[in-house]
Amino acid sequence: MSNLKELGVALRAYRVAAGESIEELAEATELSSAVITRIETGLEVPTAAHIEVLALHYSLREPEAQRLLELAGHEPQPFDLELDAANLDLGILSKDMEMLFAPVFYTDMVNVAVTDFGITINFIQSGSENEKPVIVSRVGMSHEHAQSIVTVIKEALKESSRKKSGDKSSEE
Repeated sequence: MSNLKELGVALRAYRVAAGESIEELAEATELSSAVITRIETGLEVPTAAHIEVLALHYSLREPEAQRLLELAGHEPQPFDLELDAANLDLGILSKDMEMLFAPVFYTDMVNVAVTDFGITINFIQSGSENEKPVIVSRVGMSHEHAQSIVTVIKEALKESSRKKSGDKSSEE
């Protein structure tokens, strides 16, 4: 299998695993449906920028993004694919306070896509009767992080239930 065919198969697998149509991927990434189709069928070499957009969209880790670049015939290059909280420079945060005041998006639907690399959660808000639902936020994470979030949410819901029922023992 040629590198472009292998690249196309990999990218199609990511799209299918995410439960997306070509049109949905095109809308989310601002790539045309025709370009996505040609890339997935191995008929077009994606630019490094296309690979970066797709890697970000699918929440890929750096090694997988670099593998896709290699399959496309591009030289390795650094991607800013994830924020490493352990190495977060607090000086940057103090200079860019708007990051601390990120907007809250409300959601009434969720879609979860699971791959070997982790999961991506799409938080979706339904529109009016004639409007298509809109993804308001996407969050990608490892399987381990997802499990820890499930645990935290379960504990928060239990605590909320206790408070609603008047059980004060949790506050002591």
